[in-house]
Amino acid sequence: MLTFFTIPEASSRLIEVETGAAHIANIIPPDQFSRLQRDPNLAYSRAMTLRLHWLGFNVDRGRPLADIRVRQAINHAIDVDAIIRSISQGLGKRPSGPLVGIEGIVNFPPARIDLDLSRRLLAEAGHAGGLTLTLWVNAANQIESDMAVIIRNMLAPIGITVNINQTEPATFTSGTTRGDHDMFLHNWGNVTADPDYGLMLFHEAAIGGANRHLYRNPEVNRLLDAGRAELNPARRREIYNEAQRLIVNDVVGVYIWQPEELFCISPRLRNFTNFPIGTPRLWYVTLE
Repeated sequence: MLTFFTIPEASSRLIEVETGAAHIANIIPPDQFSRLQRDPNLAYSRAMTLRLHWLGFNVDRGRPLADIRVRQAINHAIDVDAIIRSISQGLGKRPSGPLVGIEGIVNFPPARIDLDLSRRLLAEAGHAGGLTLTLWVNAANQIESDMAVIIRNMLAPIGITVNINQTEPATFTSGTTRGDHDMFLHNWGNVTADPDYGLMLFHEAAIGGANRHLYRNPEVNRLLDAGRAELNPARRREIYNEAQRLIVNDVVGVYIWQPEELFCISPRLRNFTNFPIGTPRLWYVTLE
């Protein structure tokens, strides 16, 4: 028999496993990893996820980030590796593009950090005197809230003032769906491990839903439609790789972190399988 119960606080979930009141605890944040490593009454399971955390840009017409030079300026000012070091505790890695965890995806080179280039690009875009942007964050996601502060500090030296708008989840969803934001921090889990699901949030048809970038590129639309209809695996890979190249070249966002799934488990637990979409397989689990 399996019994599921909800404990909002991560440290409290660990205590439940530590005392034997529970045997598995999920959604363990990286800042609890050191505790798992040193506590003999706790064990853990790590697995690279199919989830991507990224900084998205609202590229709708008339918005400051509709100008690709502004997006490029931000891309050259954000030190992604430094963000990962700050928030990950060694769990996960830097993504190379908008798809993660899928065999055969394109590995795009990271943008170089060049603050002088960022300032020149902003000046060319008409923002030599500076620019103020709003960054929307789901307040329920502590990691992304921490990322927002780091990003704000990284953009200040190039003359961009970032106003962080932390909202509760429903407001975050409705506001970013409408396009009330300039930038947003979000994460997307590719639960099918297929490029179609991973890239659907860049299709124009998803505006008003998953496409919070309000991104419109007819060629990307065509490729994503073609990939969905194509049955030949090699041809599908070519189609989706070309779609990724267009999306990356358009600098629709900055791809920050592919996390690991971290479960706390009882040392008595055997045959636990950590599935990379956040749903563990429990068919063969036993207690010693």
